[in-house]
Amino acid sequence: MLANLHSWPLLAASLLCAPVVLAGAIDGDGGAAAIKAAGSPGHIGIVDETPAHRATAREDVSRVIFPVTSPDPRVARFMEQGVALLHGQSNAEAERSFREVARIDNRCAMAYWGMAMANLTSEPQARAFVDRAAYLKDYVRAVTTREGMYIDALKSYLDAGPFWDRERREAYIKALERIIVHDPSDREVRVFLARQLWSNRDAGLPVGSTMAADALLKLVLDEKPSHPCHLERVLLWEAENPALALDSAARCGRIAPGCAAMWHAPGHLYERLGRADDAAWQYEAAARVENADLVRSGGMPAQLPGYVEHATCRVRVLAKLGRVHGAVAVASAMIATQRHPRYNTIAHPGDACARGRDLLLDLLAQSELWDDLLALTDAPDLWPDSDVLAAVRRHRAAGMAWLARGDQERGRKHLAALESLAADRSGSMSRAGAAAGGSGIAEVDRRIHEAVAELTAQAAIARGDTREGLRLLDRAHGTDSMTRARLRAGAGRGDLAENDLAEQVERRHGEVLPLAALVAVRWNADRKMEAEQAFIELREAAATADLDAPPLARLAPIAKALGYPRDWRLHRPRATDIGERPALDSLGPAGWTRPQAPSWSLEDAKGRRHSLADYRGRPVVVIFYLGAGCLHCVEQLETIAPRTSAFADAGIALIGVSTDDREKLGQSLQKYGDEPFPFPLVTDSGLETFRAYGAFDEFNEHPLHGTFLIGPDGRIRWRDVDHEPFSEADFLLEESKRLLAPTAEKPGRNRAPIRPAPTAGLAGTPGRSGS
Repeated sequence: MLANLHSWPLLAASLLCAPVVLAGAIDGDGGAAAIKAAGSPGHIGIVDETPAHRATAREDVSRVIFPVTSPDPRVARFMEQGVALLHGQSNAEAERSFREVARIDNRCAMAYWGMAMANLTSEPQARAFVDRAAYLKDYVRAVTTREGMYIDALKSYLDAGPFWDRERREAYIKALERIIVHDPSDREVRVFLARQLWSNRDAGLPVGSTMAADALLKLVLDEKPSHPCHLERVLLWEAENPALALDSAARCGRIAPGCAAMWHAPGHLYERLGRADDAAWQYEAAARVENADLVRSGGMPAQLPGYVEHATCRVRVLAKLGRVHGAVAVASAMIATQRHPRYNTIAHPGDACARGRDLLLDLLAQSELWDDLLALTDAPDLWPDSDVLAAVRRHRAAGMAWLARGDQERGRKHLAALESLAADRSGSMSRAGAAAGGSGIAEVDRRIHEAVAELTAQAAIARGDTREGLRLLDRAHGTDSMTRARLRAGAGRGDLAENDLAEQVERRHGEVLPLAALVAVRWNADRKMEAEQAFIELREAAATADLDAPPLARLAPIAKALGYPRDWRLHRPRATDIGERPALDSLGPAGWTRPQAPSWSLEDAKGRRHSLADYRGRPVVVIFYLGAGCLHCVEQLETIAPRTSAFADAGIALIGVSTDDREKLGQSLQKYGDEPFPFPLVTDSGLETFRAYGAFDEFNEHPLHGTFLIGPDGRIRWRDVDHEPFSEADFLLEESKRLLAPTAEKPGRNRAPIRPAPTAGLAGTPGRSGS
């Protein structure tokens, strides 16, 4: 019943697109219809967030043994691959493998168990898949007792629902233990049990014994040292005692180089141990693996579930190392990536572009790159009017930058804007929020008052009223330690600034920028010996730092006075416990590049040829639609058609590619009467172009809706491939303008090298980051 309820909109969508979709759904033994029945409409599992390619046999994941019931020998390869990918936390790729099992043998119950396991973060989908597995187990084909225990354990867990989370987690552990008792030779169930034990910790349940969970994993590794459960050991010990999993951290990625998580997770462990340089290598390795995936799939970065996490960790750890250029580049790439109303908007704090903006805002302030910070705060597309918290951050940052540059007038304008926000909110909005008990509104008010206090203090110090400025600064509770120390130093209180920085250096051992600021403060307080001691520590910590970043550039005269060379950084020897690392280039490209659009040449209803080459040197939006029989597609064209002139005014052409043949395409155009359709429609009834662009579901063997923005250079700038057409014409137009704008007009993208700050003065001396 659940599966039927879950899939009813798919029937409606199939009827709307009947000429195409129903043909693909009638699948005697390929598994497509079964997957449709189990999964949700339009978004059948997590792989629908990426191009719907079929799985291929992979050599970049570790092999496991996981026998299942099937007469087809091909099933074992993909079933075991899927389980290995589950262990490597590559859930999207795991689901592809399990779908391939169902395509080969749609009566294999464990294929649907695997799909459910890959979708546990989306319980309605997982429940639909496990219901399918249970149906096959009970009514279609006999399975082994062990397989039935796996299916029943997962079904009971999902049927219990999150309301009974503690009870179902405890019951699931018992069920997995029963599988171990039944079949002691099954290694994989030990790994699933260990994962459940440590994942219970994240749900607020006691692990029981971390050592016991580790012992389970060691039993597996004693039998198979190259098992991907090294990742489980890293995750198990990361928070509690990371040093105990260093051996697994060294082996993780080499065992399964195609799984980004196998490279990423050890990075957290190294960070916990204060080894930011090793963490940076791991995070870059993970990013390169994902870049390689994007090259293969043709997807966009923000579509990948791990993209934001990889990028965020890279920015954080590169900033710790003082590698400001690299951190700025990664955060800027997050801002520049394709935006989409469903998964990447500037209004949602967790999305790539918003997270990148916030990371870059903090990074530029910490690095005292005032010109770059002002350029960021001036970018209108990064600061939506409806986001009050974003407005607070923008005015706070811009005010800080102008005041640091000595421009009181413009700094005061941003302070006045914050004061106006505070005044506006002191009226009806705050009272309404208080009456409703709105904690979110109270949080906004707190942030506004903190920003006002900080800028008021900075303005007072900048105009020479240091006593008042310091008094106000003590009341600015939201000011970070680096900013507080910079302002106190600028007010002549190097002793207070030193206290702030010394505390931060002790708390965040090995971070370059606070340590550099501490050196400058001590030197300018004529405490040369203490400054030299801090500089000795800095030389090793800053082994890979950018010496032209302002907090480091100002140390040049100090280094000269101490007799250090112009490049005063000290080489840090390679750690001996990281194993043999592959060349990073072997894992994937250093950065994502826009894919080249496949060429095509197609006929319209009158037999005239249109090709991608016709649009060389100018941008074009190519719309793949499922013919006149798809009502959703008709609605899409009718929504976009009236905006044709607006696209043309922006220099952007439009063309539609239909699944209809020439005759049907001509019939559909006749419906528009004497008025010609405003942009060309061409036929791809053989679906070769649909396939070339990835607008084709290889699992269910039918075309998909696709919308692509192709730039003047022939590269894809924006894409949407889905079971539903993209009809937000205004969003597409504005996003196209953003992506096609000249690079120089895009703050945060392809930035010029950081310009060094003046090298004289205190750490808090106002000045430009460049001339």
